[in-house]
Amino acid sequence: QNGILFPSNSIEKFIEAVEILITDKSLAAKLGRNARKTVEEKFSVDRMIQDYSTFYRELALNSDRR
Repeated sequence: QNGILFPSNSIEKFIEAVEILITDKSLAAKLGRNARKTVEEKFSVDRMIQDYSTFYRELALNSDRR
């Protein structure tokens, strides 16, 4: 878990989520750590290189089949 979900059209739910984070410092810290880990895993340079390599390899294979 790396965040608190709430309906995008509900200011009340947004306020509730912010209040939870303000009052529960350990939860806020945990969510922050988890969010950072998610970003580092999904958006690292090595991961992006791997994903682009896979994308272009598949693109080249599919263009050969035409």
